[in-house]
Amino acid sequence: MPKAAPPRFLPDIRRYGATYMNYVGKPLALVLDLHGSGGDSAGQAATSRFEALAERETFLVATLQADEGRRWNVPPTDGRADDVRYVSDVIDHVAARACTDRARVYATGFSGGARMSSLLACRLSDRIAAIAPMAGLRWPAPCSGRPIPVLTLHGLADPQNTYAGHVAERGGEWVESVPEALAGWAQHDGCKGDPILEDPPGPLSTLHYEGCRDGAEVRLIRVDGLEHQWARDEIDATAAMWEFFARHTLRP
Repeated sequence: MPKAAPPRFLPDIRRYGATYMNYVGKPLALVLDLHGSGGDSAGQAATSRFEALAERETFLVATLQADEGRRWNVPPTDGRADDVRYVSDVIDHVAARACTDRARVYATGFSGGARMSSLLACRLSDRIAAIAPMAGLRWPAPCSGRPIPVLTLHGLADPQNTYAGHVAERGGEWVESVPEALAGWAQHDGCKGDPILEDPPGPLSTLHYEGCRDGAEVRLIRVDGLEHQWARDEIDATAAMWEFFARHTLRP
């Protein structure tokens, strides 16, 4: 059975919530869940419901907390909190307290947390096996390192992180469109050709690339009519993310 751990302090005196599993057997995957701008870890846990899924599927969850006005430092700005280091510290902190499979560490998040998970894929590609941002995929170039599997979900009616991007008043936060961000990751992952659109009847359509290096996937699920929120009615975003994560591990 799972055991909810109390918030713990890290070297930068920040809290995070974690669900640890009392489980004897093989090491467990770890999902890092990041809240949106202005939110907090408790609200994100209630929104994504990753902890309930972890109980059923037997994996670890750490729901992280941004510093400084509850906003992640992304795009990175000098003089603000080093959130990449913070996330790296959380991975080590959890692994020291629970049997963690370091080849199966994944990142997701909503809005600002989605932008942050995009940055983590770039800066921590040797630690993060795959990402699945909700309503906030970015391409934080320049980005080196291994191919990163990417699944993202985005509402076509999102008025804040618009699908079309290029919102000048947001500064560097929301420059490229969602398809352009996806294309950046596809190029990084060595995918072949143009994106393939699958648009069956109903609210969901998919853009994906094929022939990516090292078995990576690059995939966007578009939700017609969805505004700036976590997808649940049209598709169980949390379940879709976990299904995607479960297909990918860090390669030696």
